[in-house]
Amino acid sequence: MKPQWVWILLVASLGFNVFFAVGYYNVSRTAQEMKSFEGRARQFTQQLKLDDKQEAVFEQMLAETSKARAAAKRERLPAFNTFLTELAREQPNEKVLLDYAEQDFMREYRRQNALRMAEFLAVLTPQQKQTFLKTMESKAQSDTQPVSTRPSPQ
Repeated sequence: MKPQWVWILLVASLGFNVFFAVGYYNVSRTAQEMKSFEGRARQFTQQLKLDDKQEAVFEQMLAETSKARAAAKRERLPAFNTFLTELAREQPNEKVLLDYAEQDFMREYRRQNALRMAEFLAVLTPQQKQTFLKTMESKAQSDTQPVSTRPSPQ
């Protein structure tokens, strides 16, 4: 009788291991997706349950936003390299550092992004718009929290 129970426990143990391995795989894949802008956008469209027209407007907004962000980063790169070079000096010139800090390379990007967002919101239903705005508000709130480099005490 004992060998039968051993086999039952072995199969049950194997089942639990497979269950946890599949769960880990799904969670890690989702976490990887959420690290990318595109992954977060894809999850967002699923959350809003967009129809074909809305999804087309959203995809266009994402493409334009991505292109504009890349352009803003390219525009910033020479000034950033100058900033890094100055930081590497024995006695960095404070004026050069502050000049870099006061430049706003993302201004045009933010302006265009605001207009794109308004266009997207115009095609949403009131419920979708409310969900979108709540998500944006939640993101803004989480972005204001200080980042800790130390693990939090439990």
